[in-house]
Amino acid sequence: MKTKKKSRLTNGFSKPIDDCLHKISFREIKILWNILRDVSSAKSDFVRAKFLQDGLHYSEITGFLAALGLLRLTKTQIGKIGHLGKTDDDMKSALVLRLLASSTRYRPHVNAFLGNFQNFDGRFQILMDSEKRHKFGGLRNWLLDFEFLDHDLGGPSYCVSLQYLSAFLEAKSNFSKSPQELHDILLAREKLGHDAEIEVLKFEMSRLRDYPGLVKRIKHIATENVSAGYDVFSLTEAANGREFSDRLIEVKAVSASDYKFYWSRNEIETARLHGSNYFLYLVPVFKNGFDMKKLKILQNPFKNVYSDDKYWQRQEEVVSFTSLHFHE
Repeated sequence: MKTKKKSRLTNGFSKPIDDCLHKISFREIKILWNILRDVSSAKSDFVRAKFLQDGLHYSEITGFLAALGLLRLTKTQIGKIGHLGKTDDDMKSALVLRLLASSTRYRPHVNAFLGNFQNFDGRFQILMDSEKRHKFGGLRNWLLDFEFLDHDLGGPSYCVSLQYLSAFLEAKSNFSKSPQELHDILLAREKLGHDAEIEVLKFEMSRLRDYPGLVKRIKHIATENVSAGYDVFSLTEAANGREFSDRLIEVKAVSASDYKFYWSRNEIETARLHGSNYFLYLVPVFKNGFDMKKLKILQNPFKNVYSDDKYWQRQEEVVSFTSLHFHE
């Protein structure tokens, strides 16, 4: 009896993909990136020889980066496309986000791995039994190397690092099918947003600490009115320290690498109506919480974000429709 040949990507183990990921390390990516750092393009033979002085997996590294849209390869030339940031953390974050967002040959394997994570009190975890280690060992090691995963040294469980939780939830929501999975994603997003709002409340109380009467007026609006179009009510002091105006704050928990956020139509309209009294607080999520040192405060974001296509890229991802004739 003839057995049906399984697809290399859809078989039970996806071994070619996972074996390839075993060979792709941050160290070797950095070696190649540093070689190309000061040139837009170079001869492939030269780059390969230079790389092999310190690295081993030239073809795997170049193929991986090309698949992510970061390298331009020809028979004789190799060149960078775009930037990965200045620090190791910036580079790791940029590469993780590329892997999660790009539709590459790696994506089905990544989706299959992420589908095994379960929500435990807002943290998404996976238990790596022998079958999963055989199937996803290369991807697990890659994600550990890039600090996407935290490892419980006391056992075989791994959880998504807090700094990548938002990106994980977005990637998982794109392929999750069960109502329970989508429910867990929604709850996790709500918790992350709520925790960011609490950090902003603390920040505002500290910012206005010289005005005790004003501190008492700070309110967590999101817990009282979810349709208000902003999360926190605070105040802005004038330069003379005697006059104050309303400060309506919309809080977004974001990745420190790209500060990407979603802005609802209601929030945008509220920002338009209140102009310079409306603020966006972009709160970067870090390894152990929120990095308030990198907090971005944007005043009048309808003008300075929504209407500014020079510094901000806007992508409309939801389209609504209203019937023009069904009511007739």
